[in-house]
Amino acid sequence: MSQSFSAAPRIAALFAKIGPALLSVGTLVLAWELYARISGISPTTLPAPSRILAQAIQQRQALFDNTVPTTSATLVGFACSLVVAFLLSVLIDFFKPLRRALFPVFIISQTLPLVAIAPLVILWFGFGLTPKIMLVALVTFFPMLVALVQGYESTDRDISALLSSMGASRMRIFLLARLPSSLPYFFAGLRIS
Repeated sequence: MSQSFSAAPRIAALFAKIGPALLSVGTLVLAWELYARISGISPTTLPAPSRILAQAIQQRQALFDNTVPTTSATLVGFACSLVVAFLLSVLIDFFKPLRRALFPVFIISQTLPLVAIAPLVILWFGFGLTPKIMLVALVTFFPMLVALVQGYESTDRDISALLSSMGASRMRIFLLARLPSSLPYFFAGLRIS
């Protein structure tokens, strides 16, 4: 009996936390369902959520079969962008002119819409795994690079000066001060990516 009394406040707190979001999403889905049914719009143009769910259940094997390759391409693309962003951020940190040379190119690459780039990537590299990995890497690379570079620049100058006065090399300062200070930025960039 005491367990049910102790669980009730937790359930109420959980519902208070997620209840408004569930209510707004539920209202949106209900409005979508009603509009799709009442408006007379073709189901191929605007399918109702119930129709989408029914098709997902009916085609669940095809969805599952395609989930594994899609997830693996996403993870490989994300890992590639992470490695390249880290290596390039280290190079940019050690060679400041590289930042002035490359950042404009990276910024321009982010202004191009993905729907404009995707057909070109598929045309150049085919329908295999490579274009999928490249598109994922293109989307996730820039936030990681910017976050890491900002993290390196956020290093306390006093710590760098102290390490330098103790005879630490530039690489040692990077490993002991700049890299650890970039970790909060790294995780923020990881979340954004």
